Order: sequence, then structure tokens, then C-alpha cells
Amino acid sequence: MTAPQSKELYPIRVVSRLTGLSAHTIRMWERRYGAVTPSRSDGNTRQYSREDVRRLAQLGRATSRGHRIRDVVGLPTEQLQRLLDADSPGDPTLVLRADDNLAVLRADYLEAVSRFEGRQSADILSRTAALLKPYALIFDVVLPILRETGSRWESGAFTVAHEHLVTFQMRGLLDTLLRLTHTQAGAPRLVVATPAGHLHEFGVLAGALIAAMRGFEPIYLGPNVPEKDLTVTLASSRANVLLLGVLRTMSSSEHNAFDAMLKRIGKVAEPWVGLPAEHAAKGAVAGVRYFDSFEALDLALTGRIGGHR
Repeated sequence: MTAPQSKELYPIRVVSRLTGLSAHTIRMWERRYGAVTPSRSDGNTRQYSREDVRRLAQLGRATSRGHRIRDVVGLPTEQLQRLLDADSPGDPTLVLRADDNLAVLRADYLEAVSRFEGRQSADILSRTAALLKPYALIFDVVLPILRETGSRWESGAFTVAHEHLVTFQMRGLLDTLLRLTHTQAGAPRLVVATPAGHLHEFGVLAGALIAAMRGFEPIYLGPNVPEKDLTVTLASSRANVLLLGVLRTMSSSEHNAFDAMLKRIGKVAEPWVGLPAEHAAKGAVAGVRYFDSFEALDLALTGRIGGHR
């Protein structure tokens, strides 16, 4: 099988990590069965396209479920996918087979960030995004990276500069995901931000990514947004949901001001607030939806988009 040419080419060590196949197995499947036909660099090293990787991942999944490689290698891609779907209907992971492979990719990304290798870390992120379905990308790659970045920042292993590098690249991922999801005209919008005085945006950035995956058009404003700007954006965009992220503890006066703001905003849009489970602000204002996990937010978004449709 000759893969189409692609601008994104992967060396065999990366293909091995992405598919869970050993380099020896990949080479043997090429020689013996013609599973894929990678291109060659000027130095005569193998370079695999995105289509090659997808094909090898499919074959790897098929053989891991008991099919012999010689029986499945000649199947067209669509037929092979139907076989896999029949073996495991509803399987959300279509490319990367094992959590260990994702762990390696996350570790590689964070290691590149730790050395401020911005180009390398961005490349790891973008190529992983190209190979994973949105759900797996967000919940198995993005969220663990954001959590680990936050933990390293709190422990002093990462500086503010490291955090900013990750945030910058995740914003770029959000832009890419929005382009790739092809949000339909008339899709529901939601405004996503942290309120004034709250600077940590990882939570709302992840929330915006989940919303995009679920078919919303998120209007991402970032951190430290004053109430008047939130209100103007809601009115101008005709969004009917405002998703705010709150991480740090608040003084009594801050807490009261925040609750009063939510009540005012509740007159023009539905306030949703993401915050830690133990946060004092949780449940303080009637009519506000509070979330202490991304899974709960995802469930709410899924229900909301289902009702919209």
C-alpha cells in the first residue's frame, strides 16, 4: 500500500510510540506483507505519513484482537475499520492503542517544555492532535498535561515561563480544534473566561476545548476578564452560557462580589462555574451550575448540545 504524500512525516521511533508496534514489527510488516510503503529521507531513513500511521495502528489493533496479519493486511482501510468496529463497537480510541504510548508522548512533551524546546513540544502536540479523535486528545493528552504542568508549577519544578509556554501552545491547539471541528452555522456559543483577579486559565482553556469538541463555538477571552467585558461579549455574541473558571480561594468580600456578579449575569445568560470540589464558592448562588470535574462539564455540554439540536 503506497501512502499519499503528506507534509507531516514521522520517523519510525515516533510511529512505534504512536501505534504500540515495535520498530522490528513495522519493518517486518513492510517487507513481508507490504503493509505500508514509507518514503525515504535524503539520508535514506524511513519517513511515515499520517495515513501510514493510521494504517499501522489499525493493523496493530486487529492483530491484538486475534486476527492474523496476513488475513487483514490486504483489506481496504474502510473494510478494516468495519472489522474493528464489529470487534469493539463504540471504542473511542481509534489510533493509539495503549495508555503507555500516551504516557510516553505526554512525558516527551513535558520534557521538551522543561528545556524550552518550543518547536519540539509544539510538534509533538500537533502531530498527536492529528492522530487522535478529539475526546481522546482532550481527556488522555491535554488534561493530564495541564494537570501535570500545574503540579510542577506548584512544586517549583516549572517556572511561570514554562506555564506560559504550555498555555500558549494549548491556545493554538484550541484554534486548530475549532478549525477542524467545522462548527455548524447556528451552533450554540458560550463565552469562556476567568473573572477579574483570577489569573490561572488552564481550567477554562480545557473547558473551551471540550466545548469545541462537543459542537459549541467557544468565545475564549482568557484570564482576568472584568464583568463589564463579560457582559458586553455576551450581548454582542448572543451567547447564552458563560463558563467561568475559579481556582484560588477568595476573601469574604471577593466571594460576595463574585456571587453578586453571577446573579447579575444570570439575568442575561446562564452562568456555569468550574472550581475545585472543596471551594467555598461552590453552590452559593441558586441557578448557577457548578462543576468540579471536566467529566461533569462534558456531560452538561453533551446534554446542552443535544437539546439544541
